[in-house]
Amino acid sequence: MSLNDINNLLKRYLDGKCSAEESRLVENWLAENGSGNDEWKNMNDTARKQWLLYLYRDVQRSIQLKDEDKNIIPAYRTGRNINPSPNLRVWKLIASIAAICVLIGGLYAAWPTIQDQISPVSYHELSAASGIRKLLVLDDGTRLWLNSGSNLKYPSRFKGKNREVYLQGEAYFEVAHNAEIPFIVHTGKLRTRVLGTTFNIRAYKDDPDVKVTLFTGKVEVIREISNKETNKLILLPKQEATYRKDAGSLVKTTVNNIVINHHSAWKDGKLIFDETPMPEVLKRLSLAYNVKFILTDEKINGCTITGSFNVNQNIEEILKSISISMDGKFVREVNQFTLIAQGCAK
Repeated sequence: MSLNDINNLLKRYLDGKCSAEESRLVENWLAENGSGNDEWKNMNDTARKQWLLYLYRDVQRSIQLKDEDKNIIPAYRTGRNINPSPNLRVWKLIASIAAICVLIGGLYAAWPTIQDQISPVSYHELSAASGIRKLLVLDDGTRLWLNSGSNLKYPSRFKGKNREVYLQGEAYFEVAHNAEIPFIVHTGKLRTRVLGTTFNIRAYKDDPDVKVTLFTGKVEVIREISNKETNKLILLPKQEATYRKDAGSLVKTTVNNIVINHHSAWKDGKLIFDETPMPEVLKRLSLAYNVKFILTDEKINGCTITGSFNVNQNIEEILKSISISMDGKFVREVNQFTLIAQGCAK
């Protein structure tokens, strides 16, 4: 820290324009290196201001000395009530504040390493059992909703060039924007990379495909084999990427508002079906209510359901609506329902 820096710092302090950190810096130095014998601590406000004013003027003279390369008579004289031996104190002030600044700068640069030693990064797992949805706020401020029957692996804090999490199941993300550190969601052989956006990923282990649906912003969906990129798609709002596990294909489609609502409504406890195949309907209900279903006729799998429900409703009310549309009925045995029907209603 130069004399000019000290000069500016003292002037701001005298004018009452220092930041809180700068004020602490000056006051700590004054308390430790003031006029000696704890004189600073015993001064009243008027005496302290006068002492600081003398010190400020002496810093200015020291600057002039440095610039003109000639001797300047110190501002202080023997016999004053306040006699801090000026030039020596000026350089002690410079050395003290400079040392503090160097220490702070060094700690700032070394903080990531120090933080790793004090609090190493550890990974946590969050699971949402059937019938349960969970909300999680990550270290960077990203919010995500984990759907029933899903699992998320995430770090205690993010470090390095990426923010990475691992998902099995379904989650809705509201990613905190950071243009320098991308947010990456790993789902098996698929990797979704974003900077800051909202999107839904459905990647249940027993599903035949993985779906990434974008609501706002832009995401990059990458298919990987042995950690090597083999296919890449860029999604814009109202677009969806589908990775078919059996064929290993990755395709992009444009979706309507109904599909968008379908993929975001679950986090608010809603179930929206729009000509949805029966197996998908029953799976959604199974996850939301933690129940099982048995079909008496495989033809039922070819039926579709349209409707909107809330998970706060009694499941039997929902099943009654579905059975009427199919001209059938559900028979309950504890947490298991058997659907008795001949097929789809005509």
